[in-house]
Amino acid sequence: MRHSRQLLVSVRPGGFTLLELVIAMSLTGLIMVLAFSGVRAASRSWTKVTTVATATDELQVVYSFLRRELSQARSITSRPDSEHKQSFEGSPERMVFVAPMPGRRSGVAGLYRFTLEWMDTDSGRNLLLSYALNLPGNDIAATTDTDDDQRRILMKGLEFGRFSYYGKAGRSEPPDWQDRWEDATSLPQLVKVTVGGRDQQTFYPDMVLPVFSTGNDR
Repeated sequence: MRHSRQLLVSVRPGGFTLLELVIAMSLTGLIMVLAFSGVRAASRSWTKVTTVATATDELQVVYSFLRRELSQARSITSRPDSEHKQSFEGSPERMVFVAPMPGRRSGVAGLYRFTLEWMDTDSGRNLLLSYALNLPGNDIAATTDTDDDQRRILMKGLEFGRFSYYGKAGRSEPPDWQDRWEDATSLPQLVKVTVGGRDQQTFYPDMVLPVFSTGNDR
């Protein structure tokens, strides 16, 4: 006897069930959250990289300028038999030195007195540069007015900033770092500029700048 078997096929209506729809919506929402988190993290990383790059570029410009000018710093006498005029003065908050400046930048070629000082503002510490023509016979204690176009803000919005100086405090003493430089007869060997940003994630290395005196200007 032959037995015939019938294959029963259950046919489901087309479309999704409510459970499948809920699962699909949940997965879509999770993917969107992950994608948004990735974009947000990438945006934050890019902002941080841009901030660091800007700070690095600013620091490099200041470093190049100070290195160039300090490499030409002068220790000045007006005549061979006269005493030295004070041509370099330094404190943690302020540094003054004499160096030449090309005429194409200043309008008049010659020796200029550069003053760098830290100024506190509501947005942080700024490093202000001012310069003026160094008149014959004057030392850096002489008062010289500077125009607005002879002032520049080199750095701004910092948490802190200070200067320090390396050299001999006296003829019989070994060279060491000092907070002040008041020796009228010589220049320091090195100047260190220490800065710190308000953004703790941005690292500012110390700028250590050699001072190469070109000799007395008579």
